[in-house]
Order: sequence, then C-alpha cells, then structure tokens
Amino acid sequence: MPEFKFKCPECKQQIQCDVGYAGSRITCPICQKNILVPSSAEPVLEIKVSTLKKAGLYSAGALLVIALLFAGRHLFGPKTLTFKAYVDGSDVVKISGNQLWVEHLTWQQPLRMAIDGKAWDPAWTDNGTGMQTDPVNASALPVASSFTARYSLSRAFKPSSPDHVKLTRHIGRGKIYIVQMPNAENKQTVGILLDDGPIGGADNYEFTLSW
Repeated sequence: MPEFKFKCPECKQQIQCDVGYAGSRITCPICQKNILVPSSAEPVLEIKVSTLKKAGLYSAGALLVIALLFAGRHLFGPKTLTFKAYVDGSDVVKISGNQLWVEHLTWQQPLRMAIDGKAWDPAWTDNGTGMQTDPVNASALPVASSFTARYSLSRAFKPSSPDHVKLTRHIGRGKIYIVQMPNAENKQTVGILLDDGPIGGADNYEFTLSW
C-alpha cells in the first residue's frame, strides 16, 4: 500500500506508515506512546535515485537518437529546392552554390516567383553587355534580355555528382528541362529552362530540383 509520513505529536520524530492506518491509533515506534495517525496526510511516493538516473539516461539517449537522425537527414539526405513562377515566354533559372537567379530570354518577364514556398520579387537588370546564357546547347537559346538580382539560398547547391541532380516537373503546360549541368568549368552551375514558347498567354510553372 502507499505510504505517507507524519510527525509524532509526542516526540516530534517523523514516522512512516501505510495509508491504511490513517485515522487509527498506533504505538509510536520511537517513543512508544499511543498516538493518533492523522487522516489528512498526503501520500509520499518514493522513487529510488537509481530509477531516476536510469529514466534520465533513457530520455537523453532517445533525444540523442532523434537529433542524430535529424542531423543525418539534413547533412547526408537528398537536398531539394522548389521554384515556382508565372511564365509568359522563356526563362532560365540558374543555381550555383548558395545563389539563385533568373535569366529572362523572350517575351514577358516571369511574375509571382517563389522559392521553397517563399515569395520572391527581385530587381531586374537589363542586359547591356551581350551576356548570353551558357546551357549545354547554347546555340538553341537567344541572348538573355535581362536577369534578376541574386537570391541567397539557405542550403547551398553542391551536388556530389552530376548524376545526383534530378529535376521533377510539377506544373506547366510548356517545357521544363535542364539545359546546363553543373561541372568544374561553369562553377557547378545548373540551368533549368522554363519554356512557355509560342503558346498564347501565360501559365504557372513549378519544379523541384534535388541533388
């Protein structure tokens, strides 16, 4: 049965007894006087120190395992980036290291851009230097007419191998494909073409890049 502690009214020493004796008279084991066990005493739960230590170790171990799993997924698991824009024409999304930017090719500049669900409304710079996009098949694309300011990514694009770079198309009526694969010559830059082409009007385009 649960036990509780109370002070002997005669000798003032602390006594421990079962709650079943509450309201009864007993002989104090210290002063041997006949005393009344109080009925209002609260039960005292006693837990061994060793039990508390074990519980603490188990909890710490569980937290450590969770932290390691999270860190492993963050450091060694697949990295992803999702880009979305309202496209009317064609644009190339460039990603290199911790920077992302858009090179606009034809028709209207893209609107309502978002990176990993976060809205992005960058400043645009007209191309007055003759700068050309550098996809694998550069001759198939015109010179970029303008380009955005650089967006700083929280997770840098650093694929361990070009084979690990994968593009997943979500929405968009036109073409979405990789026109530039990362390599040492282009400073590990990947380029994704969003091509609404000659289709009338504009449409939402969205893709996820993993590496």
